[in-house]
Amino acid sequence: MNMEFVLAALPILAFVACPLMMLACAVGIRGMARSSGCADAVPSPAATREKRIAALEAQLRTIQAELAAFQETEDAPGANPAAARPSNAVPGGTSAARRPA
Repeated sequence: MNMEFVLAALPILAFVACPLMMLACAVGIRGMARSSGCADAVPSPAATREKRIAALEAQLRTIQAELAAFQETEDAPGANPAAARPSNAVPGGTSAARRPA
């Protein structure tokens, strides 16, 4: 081959190589996603919404139970309200972890 031809074609090959490699990578990634079943693993929006609602309702029940237990300890005669407060809580309602520096 003529060395001048190779040197003249080198910038064109470098310019074309980048988009071709991007295309090859995109095809490879799509193939890996199909073979691993990622496309089938995406839940429908309705199922995701239902699961989120169920999780939030469970969290609400837990918080309501904790609130009821806290109110019972405060209402008990001779109860020490400071003892019912978590150890990391500070007077004023913010916990030590959430207190601004």
